[in-house]
Amino acid sequence: MCQLLLRFGLLGITALTSFSVVGQFSTPSVTLSAISEEDAKRCGMNISTPDMTDIYGKPLHFDCTANGQIKGNDYRIATMDFQYDPNSRRVSNNITFYVGGVELSKAKKLLSSDFFALNDGETIDQFSGKAIHRRDKTYCGLTVTTKVKPIRGSNWTGWIAEDSYSGLPHPSCASPEEYTSRYRCVSLIVGNENMSAAMSQACLLRKSEDNIQVGLSYDIFIEMAKTIRFNEGHIFEN
Repeated sequence: MCQLLLRFGLLGITALTSFSVVGQFSTPSVTLSAISEEDAKRCGMNISTPDMTDIYGKPLHFDCTANGQIKGNDYRIATMDFQYDPNSRRVSNNITFYVGGVELSKAKKLLSSDFFALNDGETIDQFSGKAIHRRDKTYCGLTVTTKVKPIRGSNWTGWIAEDSYSGLPHPSCASPEEYTSRYRCVSLIVGNENMSAAMSQACLLRKSEDNIQVGLSYDIFIEMAKTIRFNEGHIFEN
């Protein structure tokens, strides 16, 4: 399955209720622009992207030309590469959603092991609003704690999961800085009665930042997530 997760690390998040964020933070002076109607049909959902450009002057955008399968179900893969310089080495360099025509009640069971790293028999509902202290799941030799919290958008509900890491990374760890308190490593599963989407983990700057050369900040991602609206009936249109 094309580039599904790096999980451990790939994953993370904090609370949004009715998609208002619990906790205060300042939002950088970055405007968002909605993707085109054509792209929304191709991606299976509407979403806005920050008005930022990469090292080549190309605007950040979602590419929705790839397809994949997860446990026998077809998904459109929507990816926004936010790495300013592709020659730099970072574990998290994109926001990737897997969008499909699977209702949320089924999707949360199908996707929770891949995107939230739950074990067989564990459910999202079981851990919603709680912290999961991992015993046998680590990344780079780090101990991982995952917090899962409910979120709600314009025509969907779901969960966002945030990983926090403790311990010292071993020398072979790729991009160890991203697993420090400077970053928030998050993933999510959202949907409604007709569609669902899962985002593989991205580690985003905790500090508000409007310079994409430094990285994509968590608060900009939250503003993007608020704009998600499933484009029902148009999934997989080319």
